[in-house]
Order: sequence, then C-alpha cells, then structure tokens
Amino acid sequence: MGRRMRYYLSRLDLRYTLNKGKTYRNLKDAFIIFLCNFKPKKDDKFYESYHTYSDQDRSKQLQDGVTKIIINSQVSAEGQSEDLKALAKLMNNEPVKLNKHFDYAQRRIKEINEDPETREKIMLYETRMLEREQAAAKIAGKVAYAEGRKDGVEQGRAEGKIDVAKVILENQIDNGSTLEQATKFVKDLKIISDKDLEKLVKIYK
Repeated sequence: MGRRMRYYLSRLDLRYTLNKGKTYRNLKDAFIIFLCNFKPKKDDKFYESYHTYSDQDRSKQLQDGVTKIIINSQVSAEGQSEDLKALAKLMNNEPVKLNKHFDYAQRRIKEINEDPETREKIMLYETRMLEREQAAAKIAGKVAYAEGRKDGVEQGRAEGKIDVAKVILENQIDNGSTLEQATKFVKDLKIISDKDLEKLVKIYK
C-alpha cells in the first residue's frame, strides 16, 4: 500500500498541485486518502494518518505538506464523528441517512453499478494497467536475459502478470468489492491461472 500511495502522490503533484513553470515552492498541500475494507490486522485502527518523521528523533516532522490517511471500514468506528460512522456504513454497502452528500454518493454508486458503459470503462482502465505492467515485465525480463539469466524473459512475464493481478484485486477491494467479488473479477480477466489466483487470494484471507 505504501508504494501505491507514493505512486498516487506523484500523479497528484504532476497533474494538480504544480502548474507549468512553477517551482517546488508552489506545491500545494496534498492528502492521499485510502478507503479500505480489508480484513484488519490486530493493531489496525479505523482511522490512521501518516506523516514523514526523522528516524532518529520522532519529535521532528518533515514539513513536506503531505498527509496520508487510511480508513478501514472493517474496524469499529466507535468514538468517531457521525460523518465517519456514516462513511463506514457506505463503504460496507449499508444504507446511510445523514445528509445530502451521502444521498448523492449512494445515488452515484447505484448509477455506476447499473451502467454497463461505466463498468466497461472500468474494465478498460484495468486492461490498460495490465498492458503497462506487462510491458514493464518484458523489459525486466530482457534485462535479466542480458545479465545471463536465460529464463529471465518468461520469469519476468510470469511475475509481472501476478503483480498485475494483485494490483487489480486490491483495486477492486479498495473500490468496495468483497474479496469474493474481486476474485471473480480477476478470474474473468484470465490474467493468471486459477491456481496462481488461489495462492494470491490466500494473502487477503
């Protein structure tokens, strides 16, 4: 997840927070928010925020303007605000009646789920991601081959496909799918064998 946050932050800075011709001094504060419904670890909290601190002195925080937030709806929201409690319900596909913002969110979720064209766009996004990752895997394989590891090409491709399947699986879960739904989604894409998919899914159980 940490590397995904780093990736999203780079895209955010490139596209939104720094205009052409400006310097790093013009960077706006950035917030990366992950809405997750993963099976929590023992010490996971409903809401956690992260910043950059000194390894030697935790009292020193690097003022880089970046805040990373993880909200896990599978952890109790007891003690949180009414808005956050309602968000947890929304993430868990439970009905929410709080304000117009949640009414709008539920309406849009329903529209997206029922719109074949939008679902197709999501599939296209996943396919493009697959193509990009496969291209990276081929390059890694060629490098391995050049270094004398003759099996590098096929090994790179195989590992690349598993990495892609993992990214797509996590993407589906992050977007509110259950593990079963996410698994079926990846299986239908036929990226990796059912056996490799079973091994991958075990990580999230």
